[in-house]
This record gives sequence, C-alpha cells and structure tokens, in this order.
Amino acid sequence: MFLYDIKGGNMMLWPDVYDMNKVREADFKIYQHSGLYAWHHANGRNETELMCSMKMMLLGELNPSVHARVIGYKAIKWRFDEDLKDLQLLMEAFPCAKVILSKRRNIDDQLLSQGEVFGSMDYFATEQANKAMDKFKKHHSDRSFSLDLEDFDVEHFNSLLSFLGEDDKCRYVDVVHDNAGRLQSPAEPLEWSAIKCNFTEGN
Repeated sequence: MFLYDIKGGNMMLWPDVYDMNKVREADFKIYQHSGLYAWHHANGRNETELMCSMKMMLLGELNPSVHARVIGYKAIKWRFDEDLKDLQLLMEAFPCAKVILSKRRNIDDQLLSQGEVFGSMDYFATEQANKAMDKFKKHHSDRSFSLDLEDFDVEHFNSLLSFLGEDDKCRYVDVVHDNAGRLQSPAEPLEWSAIKCNFTEGN
C-alpha cells in the first residue's frame, strides 16, 4: 500500500546523534594510542557498526508504521554553522534518503514570520542557514529538492512529486493553505481535492 509516515519535530534528534558521534570520534583519537590507559585498543572504529547504531537510534525514536513505504520527519534545527555536516551524515546513514529544503528567499519576511513564533531572530544566523541549505542543494542536487515559500504553487509541487518518484501516481491541481492569512488556525474547509492520486492494488 502507498503510505508515507512523516513525523513532526523531535527536538534535534539527529543533530544530537551527530554531536555524540563527533565527540566519540575525537575521544577515540586521543585514547587509541595513549599509554595512559590499560590494555590495548582497536586500530580503528567499526564505522559500519557505528553507522548502523546511529541509524537504529533515529528509527527507534521515530518508530514509524511497519506498513510505511516511505518514512521521514520534519526538522527546522540543524548544524547550519557547520554547513549541515549533520545532514550529510544522515545521508550517509540512509543512502536512499532524499531531503526537501524549504526557506524564504526574502530574509526580512522570513525573520518576521519566525519572530512571530519564536520571538526575535538573528539576521546573520538566518542568512547563514539559508546559505548552508543552498550550498547543500548544490552539492547534493540528485538527492535534495529546494522548495522556497515563494514557489508554493502547483508547478513546483508537481516537480516535488517528480523528485520523490510519485509523479506517475499523483499530481497537484491546487495548493492547500493550512491557515487563513496570518492566523495560526486551519482554514475551513480544508480542500483535500488539491491532489489527485491513482492507485492500483499493491502500490
């Protein structure tokens, strides 16, 4: 059955995994050949086992449906100050993963929107995050898709379906806005007819 299981935010789950791995990698380099510690140590870390454990940590906390064909999650906090090296690690752990990057091209509008939800935001940090996403997209063009808010239209959403490999099953005919104007409440009624899908048994 055709099923996406996309989770919400998780308080920087993967960046935390990335940070832990980075700390342990640095510590290993210190103690590996040190005479301060008893007994011997391995010549190197088992990267395959480590990658598998990090992958299982993410999947264990997401706990996706066993029926899902595609799993994923939304996150807004990443290591932008490190050019998204944490996201790069995720791509290595999940070689079939695809990433959708979303921002606003107009930073002033982006800051205004973020400020309404999170309070005052830093211009430099926001600009740095946007540049990091653009750079990541450039270096991972086959596995990442940029969908800026200014491009929320039928054409770009259908391009997204093509990127996800779902264009043979579904197409957008309209764009659903989950809120009315600047309100944080859903618009009524939600028009689920904005996307048309054709399924066959087993897909």
